[in-house]
Amino acid sequence: MPEYNTITVMFFRTKAGKYHFYLTKKGPDLPILPTSWSPIGGMVTPKDEELCSSLIEKYGDMAPDMLNRLTALRIVFERNLFNTEKIIDIDVHENVHDLIIKIDPEILNVWFHSMVPCGYQKLQTGENNFHTNYFLFISPSDPTLRNMKLKRISDGHVYTNLVLEEKAKWFKAAEIKKQYYNLNKLFSPSIATIVEKITNEFKKPFDAAREMEQKRGISKRISFQIFPFTWRFSVPAPTLPPYNTTNIYVIGNEKRYIIDPGSAEFDALSDLILYIEKNIDKLEGILLTNHYPDHCNYAQYLKDTFDLPICASKETARILQKEGFNFNSILKEGTEIPIGSYPELDIDNWKLRVLEFPGSSKGSIGFWDSRGLLFSGISLHRDLTTSTASYDKSYGDLLESFGKIKKLNPKFVLADHGRIIIDTKQTLSENLLQLKHIEKKLIENLKRGVTELELLVDIITPEDKLEWKTYFRQIIESGLNKLAYERKITKIGIDYMWNKRKN
Repeated sequence: MPEYNTITVMFFRTKAGKYHFYLTKKGPDLPILPTSWSPIGGMVTPKDEELCSSLIEKYGDMAPDMLNRLTALRIVFERNLFNTEKIIDIDVHENVHDLIIKIDPEILNVWFHSMVPCGYQKLQTGENNFHTNYFLFISPSDPTLRNMKLKRISDGHVYTNLVLEEKAKWFKAAEIKKQYYNLNKLFSPSIATIVEKITNEFKKPFDAAREMEQKRGISKRISFQIFPFTWRFSVPAPTLPPYNTTNIYVIGNEKRYIIDPGSAEFDALSDLILYIEKNIDKLEGILLTNHYPDHCNYAQYLKDTFDLPICASKETARILQKEGFNFNSILKEGTEIPIGSYPELDIDNWKLRVLEFPGSSKGSIGFWDSRGLLFSGISLHRDLTTSTASYDKSYGDLLESFGKIKKLNPKFVLADHGRIIIDTKQTLSENLLQLKHIEKKLIENLKRGVTELELLVDIITPEDKLEWKTYFRQIIESGLNKLAYERKITKIGIDYMWNKRKN
């Protein structure tokens, strides 16, 4: 009896405070879908399998159950349900498999992890068995993807070997419950269960889907790799959007290290702890790039619990020892950390190299992977100027660190906040332009006679960035220290005076 793997995607959105699902009427040539209204669906094809293998070879396992999620994404694009024009600058009408492989891997990651497994159903049609995996698609909250809106209906484009459903409509959860009272007959058990949980138990769709996922025993993000032998765990941070999550990394093959284990919530470390328990024999220790709490506050706990040594720069260790941290090794420029082998690249002695990146903090460091990956810590971020600390020479140190990163020209930068940086030179240029703009405004106001730090902060902080006022204060204070070092200004008490004779 032939066996087929099929995927069904349930789209969800919130509008006017109501939960809506996107359902379709079964088309005449789609016998495998349930009767009446249903989510969209299709079969996993050999082309999907081929594309999945290519993506894994290029980027590693980007998500659990990646093949099924990839097929779900392909179905979404075939129906042309997304306004992708502002996200990816490619023709949405070209071959869908060719389109997907061109997409920024970070955007693919967002899409893959917006699909929550929420059910399984075995259907039999004649002599054919169809194994259907259900996904609930939650519209991504990533601010960089805010223009990626779901369309109301498919717009009728016809693709090879594809029959569009006869109709498509957004249904309120309550509307489904009211109009189609016999859910288990008209819908798959998965959508019936989700609607029941929303309308009867008042659960959010995401929470309902997670409950169903856990009931099935589907693995969490335990094997989530962004690149081969490179794992990332994104956890809550006490900072502001879009950096209200922090990235914890694990790198290595036979020998693995955890980089910057910090979070605002202990419970958010559950995935990382599960990973540690499963891979404890390979884990060698913890590497810290800086001393800020959201990047290191659970390092000592992991050391005590799993006997993992902590390694950091001399300055970071000095600061954190006052907080009760115990260090095993001091890292400095050029230190090499063995992490096993890399058979695919014929590397027998694969190592990370320590690079000093002061500026964002006095002892800030990063780690260079010869594959072209740079773990930048807090020294470089995407979409927002990296903050400088308020120690003497911090501003100049940051500029030198930028120069060092530019010379490295990494293929990918893995920062402690935000998405992977794939356009390093452009990101550096944008950071430098913002810093120069702040310095220019600072000098203009000093020349005008504005002398108080807090008043300078009020004037220079952009109106649309007021929530980041503390952050701008750090940059402005380090800028003042730079000007004082250059003897362009003199600090008198709490005032900063422009040296007219010197300038």
